Amino acid sequence: YCVFSPELQQRLGNEHLSFVCNNIGSRWKELATSLGFSRGITEAIEADYRHEGTYEMAYQTILKWKQQRGCQATVGELVQVLQHAGLTDLAVELQNR
Repeated sequence: YCVFSPELQQRLGNEHLSFVCNNIGSRWKELATSLGFSRGITEAIEADYRHEGTYEMAYQTILKWKQQRGCQATVGELVQVLQHAGLTDLAVELQNR
């Protein structure tokens, strides 16, 4: 059971994932690193989803993180991770959605 406060602590939904994945492009690996994934895991995601493009590689990365974090995988958490990865513009856009 998860309790979410308004705004940035809202639950991370498919619309948020789609927005990030549509806009992150080749920088998805920087996101993966900021999410705490090892190089080996990042390379495995790339190998498994390379033929589907950067959208799918980013999607699988965020989905894996979301599954690990459970209730803590909020919009605000992802905004902070994006900022840490140097993806400030994307973080601001996600925050303002």
